[in-house]
Amino acid sequence: LSLIEATVLTRRFKSEASLTRTATAASILLAAFFALKSAGVEALWLAPFSSGVSVFGGVALGLAGLIWTSSFYKSDISYTIRNALFFGGTTLVAFLGAYLNAAGLRNAAITYFILWASEILLTISKEFEVLFPYIFVASICLYQATLYLRTNPEFIYSMFNIFQ
Repeated sequence: LSLIEATVLTRRFKSEASLTRTATAASILLAAFFALKSAGVEALWLAPFSSGVSVFGGVALGLAGLIWTSSFYKSDISYTIRNALFFGGTTLVAFLGAYLNAAGLRNAAITYFILWASEILLTISKEFEVLFPYIFVASICLYQATLYLRTNPEFIYSMFNIFQ
């Protein structure tokens, strides 16, 4: 993951301004969609834009957040604060996606949260020089989680279905 991020950083986001523009555009798109949906705009009017906004807005924001929280990315904001903001942001987006029945957005937020958490664990394991046990344990955990979620998809749904 870190190698992929480093490649993306050097090829696409050569300045902090381009990363900020991407995150801002995705945030505005998602906020406008949330506002319209919360205001009671009929689903018929939002249907053509719903999947595009939830998936592509969430994916663009998630990718920008992953790059921003990377240890390879140089910023004036400290690494710890960037990661705390990403944690709060993905949690909020996942919650709003579940609350507003935007499954694509919720799933994108969960996916980027898991990628972010695995990168944090990888960073910690590199600092303490325990890389191979991390890879082994992470592989076992991912395998078990995949098996469990494949047979019990209602588990994920129930975590975000708190208002019904």
